[in-house]
Amino acid sequence: MPSSTFATQKIDRLKQCIRITEDLLSSISDETKLLDFLDQRSDVLQQLEESEKTATETERASCSESEIAKIDQLVALLLQLDAQAVTSIKAELQDTLSAMKANVNEHKFIGYKGDSDSPTGNFLDAKR
Repeated sequence: MPSSTFATQKIDRLKQCIRITEDLLSSISDETKLLDFLDQRSDVLQQLEESEKTATETERASCSESEIAKIDQLVALLLQLDAQAVTSIKAELQDTLSAMKANVNEHKFIGYKGDSDSPTGNFLDAKR
């Protein structure tokens, strides 16, 4: 049976989404890249959703069993990567929060504060 254009496009978009998610996982600690990857991924998922909405029953029925199996495999892989991404993002967030708390506690310990009351700018930081 010839390859369905609908299935081919769906497979291509799923593969693109998987690549973006893998890139996201490899750059998890870089917030600017992370946001870019999330935006790219959102765009691809939006394209997938739009193609699903506009597909006719004939296009859906023209998908072969192997194409359906491939789509199912890619969706399962994407779900696994999503779960891994969520776990990694939560861990990175926890590390960042811990570092911020340690920094705040260190400043409290040494009694250090920023002094913005100085009109001349000579003493921007002061000991309490």
